[in-house]
Amino acid sequence: MYMHNPIARAAGFLSLTAAALFAVPCAAAEPPDNAKEINAYFKTLKTWNEFASPKPNRNESIGKPTWVTRKGDDGKEVICLADKRSVTMSPTQLVTMNDTTHLWPGEFLQGKAYKNGHLSELAIDGEDRAPAKISLHLSSGGANRTVSKPDRGTVDTAVSEMMKERADGKPINKIDYRKTDGYKDTQVALEMNTSAKFMGLGKADFSLAAKHSATKNSVTAMFRQIAFTVDYSRPTTPAKFFSKTFTKDDLKHKQESDEIGPDNVPAYVSSVTYGRILIFTATSTATQSDLNASVDASLDVGPISASAKHKVDYKKVMKEADIKVKSLGGAAESAEDLIKTGKLDEFFKKAPTLAEYAPISYKLTSVKDNKPAVLSETAEFEEQHCNLYKGQFRVAVKSVKVLKMPDAKGQEVYGRVRMRHYPSGNPEKVVFERTKNQPVNVKPGSTLQLKEGYVDSEFNFANAKGKKKNELLPETVGLDVELTTADGKPFASIHTYAEPEVGDLLKKGEVLEKEAEDIDSRVKMTYEVARID
Repeated sequence: MYMHNPIARAAGFLSLTAAALFAVPCAAAEPPDNAKEINAYFKTLKTWNEFASPKPNRNESIGKPTWVTRKGDDGKEVICLADKRSVTMSPTQLVTMNDTTHLWPGEFLQGKAYKNGHLSELAIDGEDRAPAKISLHLSSGGANRTVSKPDRGTVDTAVSEMMKERADGKPINKIDYRKTDGYKDTQVALEMNTSAKFMGLGKADFSLAAKHSATKNSVTAMFRQIAFTVDYSRPTTPAKFFSKTFTKDDLKHKQESDEIGPDNVPAYVSSVTYGRILIFTATSTATQSDLNASVDASLDVGPISASAKHKVDYKKVMKEADIKVKSLGGAAESAEDLIKTGKLDEFFKKAPTLAEYAPISYKLTSVKDNKPAVLSETAEFEEQHCNLYKGQFRVAVKSVKVLKMPDAKGQEVYGRVRMRHYPSGNPEKVVFERTKNQPVNVKPGSTLQLKEGYVDSEFNFANAKGKKKNELLPETVGLDVELTTADGKPFASIHTYAEPEVGDLLKKGEVLEKEAEDIDSRVKMTYEVARID
């Protein structure tokens, strides 16, 4: 049995004989005699994209939003706007909160099991593996080792020794913060760009989505503190993974046992990230927008609009909220109190030793061509907005800004930004539109040029009775951003509704500024909702 943190057993493990297993010259090892046959066989396998068929990241409605009547915690009926949605993500790393999960750099995994939500090793003896370089990366340099016979034991030993050697090294200390409204565990995991299948959170232990009711709202936030990474050198061909002792019969045996084949394309662990993860849910009777703003304010992250600052006692909201905390990598006994008092930065200031950090994410790569081995996951959930204010409002799109993109130098995109009245679909106000033949070049920091005269419209949010008995038709404003790259690939998609909640707007003429981002955080739309009745 191997502990999740290899340095925990570093003391006393290394004899001169053991050292010889991995401290070898960096010269290239002899390739297997059947290197050509191995490479030829892997050429017959599907690429990872052909095997896994990853889909574009999307978060979209899968039906028309409808008014429904729900009972609150006090037993009273509340009218809510229910929106059935589907979110699809292809996370680039496996983020895990399960400290018993231990994948080692260079480990082979069976693609079929991975695709079905399990991690099953494609076992190759260390004797049959070519020597490999293992590198540890810190903010203040790093270390590396060449492991002569890579397997779980020898690689863990090499990682442990590097961590011991660099025990006084400076961690990378990069913090990734993500937050989303919590409706369903799988939805929350995907919207945080993590795999719902491999997150490793048991329902009895901790739920990513706290109870969301007609009178209570929930927000889930996740911090990932990256301390250091351990990478496995990437062979240029599949045959270079193997030593001279890996024979044709060995490859044939793996095929016959269905450990590798057309429907079981292998991947390997190309990188392991060590650090800390802190996840918490906050549940409150405050409005969803107030709760989101309170979470940001308590953590001192994210912009807070000037119009909202004077209306919400953020400390009071967080103090009264029900907070649930889950962490991995270092002690977090005081995290709940720090969140409630807005001092969570103190948690991250107290850095653990390198030995206390835990593996928190893994990057998987295709053995065939060294391309990322990503999988798409989809979750359907119902988003609800209750206690909506009924009255007259004016909605204005203020800006659409590009935050990031695959090519930092810029790229041509086309598409449109519009506002639509629901349920009629009319009026529709298009504030930006470019066709495929008239794309616009954008780069990080670019702002789309919105059409004048099309950014302000008056709509009625009051509940409208339908023709059928007790039928309620939603009257609201939908805001859509759809942008596509010049070569036809989806770039950014935003679909949101501008309905204000009770407590958002207090006086006639008061303006509430809101923001919405696409699921990849490539584009941010800022819009205003003003009360005019």
